[in-house]
Amino acid sequence: MTAAAAEQYRIHSIVDRRNAIEFRTQAANTTLWKGAVIVKVAGKAQPVQTAVAGQLLLGVSLFTYGPVTVDTTWNNPPMVFEEGCWEIPNSTTDPVVAADIGSTVAFADDSTVKHTNAANDVLVVCKYITPRGTVGVEIVRPSGS
Repeated sequence: MTAAAAEQYRIHSIVDRRNAIEFRTQAANTTLWKGAVIVKVAGKAQPVQTAVAGQLLLGVSLFTYGPVTVDTTWNNPPMVFEEGCWEIPNSTTDPVVAADIGSTVAFADDSTVKHTNAANDVLVVCKYITPRGTVGVEIVRPSGS
């Protein structure tokens, strides 16, 4: 679920700071929470959502940006997103299961992964499921994004 008042945090297990990307344009009417999974749609950064066409994965937000009410350009400093292996909460309504390890799973929103892959979902590889129920996923930007 998208955060309304509190920042989202992820526990990362494998992260290489060289995998950070700087990006400058944030979509109108969004808040990019620290720890949220962020995508590019029509050239603008926004939180990942299920079943939205044209989403290209940027990574996990290292800081909170916004809220903004109009398209906003961040120049000094730019927004920063990071690839890597991250532990993300599992969906309670469509949970990732042990059989999904090694296969693709989808983002239900900017802070949850789910089992079912719907059309236009952003997919990631499930690496493991922790005893506390979080899911280790590998977040990698497609080339050219």
